[in-house]
Amino acid sequence: VLLLNLLCFKLYVESEDYVEMLQMIVTLYRKFEKILTYLFFSVLSTILDTMVVWIFFQILGIDLTIANTIGIISGFFLHYFLSAKTVFHTQYNLYSFIIYLGTSGVGLLFANFLIANTYSFAVKYAPVWLAFLFGKGVSVLVPFFVMYFIRKYLYILLERNTNHE
Repeated sequence: VLLLNLLCFKLYVESEDYVEMLQMIVTLYRKFEKILTYLFFSVLSTILDTMVVWIFFQILGIDLTIANTIGIISGFFLHYFLSAKTVFHTQYNLYSFIIYLGTSGVGLLFANFLIANTYSFAVKYAPVWLAFLFGKGVSVLVPFFVMYFIRKYLYILLERNTNHE
């Protein structure tokens, strides 16, 4: 999609400007490749997560925090298997799983706090479905960055300890 947009954009920009812009985009992508890949996997996990929460909360009438917990756990397994090796270059082993599980636990508590409080605030001013989506958005976006940098740091520590042994 990005390449198609760039090709269409080329019709409106002189070829030299287009080449420079394309080189800049490639350079930026390479610089931020890991976090962009992490973002892509997070989007996939969030789609699964949100669908699960929506079904449990909106259709089955389960408490929002419980539904959110079930959704996050579903997304956790998908995200771990997609990103552990490709983003953090770690092995599927007990240590990497514990790091992912621990950071996901912290992220889950943080996300539940955010969704409950954001939803409670937003439902006073917006329809239930919009308050839900707003709360879910906040509970996904903020922990995304927090967990990425914590995981990155912990996997660096794990790699250093593994190399020293």
